[in-house]
This record gives sequence, structure tokens and C-alpha cells, in this order.
Amino acid sequence: MPCAPTKWRWRDHQEVWKEKIPCSLLALLFSVIAFLVQHHALWGMEKLGLLPRLGMLFYGLVFYIQKTLIPINLLPLYLIPEGLSPLAWPHIIYPIIVLSGLICLYALRKKYPVPWAFFLFYTITLLPTIGIIKTGSQLVADRYSYLSCLVWAVAFGAAFSWLDKSRPGVAKTAACTLLGTLFFLTWRQNQVWRNSKTLWTYVAAKDPRHHVARNLLANAYADKNQITEATLFYQEALRIKPNYAPSYHDLGTLLVNQGRLQEAIGHYQTAFSYA
Repeated sequence: MPCAPTKWRWRDHQEVWKEKIPCSLLALLFSVIAFLVQHHALWGMEKLGLLPRLGMLFYGLVFYIQKTLIPINLLPLYLIPEGLSPLAWPHIIYPIIVLSGLICLYALRKKYPVPWAFFLFYTITLLPTIGIIKTGSQLVADRYSYLSCLVWAVAFGAAFSWLDKSRPGVAKTAACTLLGTLFFLTWRQNQVWRNSKTLWTYVAAKDPRHHVARNLLANAYADKNQITEATLFYQEALRIKPNYAPSYHDLGTLLVNQGRLQEAIGHYQTAFSYA
């Protein structure tokens, strides 16, 4: 298929469309199944309004490119900040970046159709997870970029191929340097993901306001029957977010396991009131 969308309707490309029909039907089927399974978890507009959703949309479009190009300080869960709005500082920067890029790419689409096609693919594949449809407390998540950012891998491949024709020595040196850097970053990230303790300790250290990380770290200690540490991190999570129901619930479960039933009941009741 050519990169220019206006050429997709040409007779020469009809066979390609026919090949994609079965895949499109399967994608539609599983989209419906996913919606039916998760519709109860969708956030209504009363829980998250239009402005925060637009803020997430613009932020995500910039975030995933940034983390793909500079994959450092990665977290498994980035929380939605209080008062998120595309009109508030510093979030107003992101719609400016996205809209400026959109206007430029659209204006140059006939002369340079490839970047425009890449941008369309990147945006469309991100839309289900970027905030318009909301199912969780995360602002963004690195794993959502696996499909959408394939286009940037293609772009890098094309750039190295072009460079290899004119300056093969520079291309090979750059490729080896990039692969070596990515290998090192992957090895370092694997140290973080060794187990629940290493993972959530890392997240808690990177984000001092991450109540979810502290709650999950407390769960990891509780699973190992390390009561003192678990209690400490449950309390830290509640200090950061006093109405966080999962911490009250999990702390109640920890108290039940210690036989402190009356204290546990109070925590369960508080969790229920905030749920």
C-alpha cells in the first residue's frame, strides 16, 4: 500500500483491501468482546470529565514518543495527577506540541506522505487506551506503546538504510551504539522487574506521591508475612491518599490474619465507604 491515503482507493490496491477484510472483522469481533467484558470498569464522565480526558489524550501522544526515543525512568504505572487539564500549566504544552505537529504534517502530506501516514497509524492505534475510553487509574502505561510505536522502529530502520548507502561506516557504528545502549537499558530494567518487591520499591523511590506503588509494596511484604514493613507501607499509602479504599481493605486483611478482627472490621467499613 502506498503511504498516500488518497491512493488507497486505486484499483491496483483492491487485493490488499480484500486481504485485510478478515483481519478487520476479527478485530471488530474482539473489540466488541473486550467492551462487553470491561464495560463495568469504564469510568463515567462524572468520575473523569472531558477536559481531563483531553489532557490525557494530548499528554499520551507526546509521552509515548518521548519514552520510545529516550527509554529511561520507566514505570509500570503512571498515576493521573490532580486537576489534570489541557488548559492548565504545564499540561497546556502538550496540545500545543500535538496540534502544531498535526498541522505541519497535514500541510506537507502530499510532498512527504510517509510522516503523515506514520502519525495516523500511531494516533489511531493509541486511541483505545489514551484516555477517551477510561478503565483504570493510570495516566499512561508503557505497554500501550508496543503496537503504536512500531512505526518509529520502521522509521529508524529506513534512516539507517539510507545512511548505509552513503556512509556505511557511520551507519554501522551508529547501529552498534544504539543496539548496545538498548541492550544495557534492557538489562538494567530487568533488575527492576525481578519480583514485586524490587519493582514497587523502585516505583516508590521514583515517585514519592505514588500511593498505589506503596500499597502494592505493602502487599508484597504481607505475602512474605513481614507485618511491620507491610503496615508501614499501607500507612504511607493512606498518608498520601487518605481516601484510597484498597489500602484500607488490604490493611484490614492483614489485621484479620493476625487475629485482630475488631480493628479489621473498622478498616473494611472505611474501605467500603470510599469504594
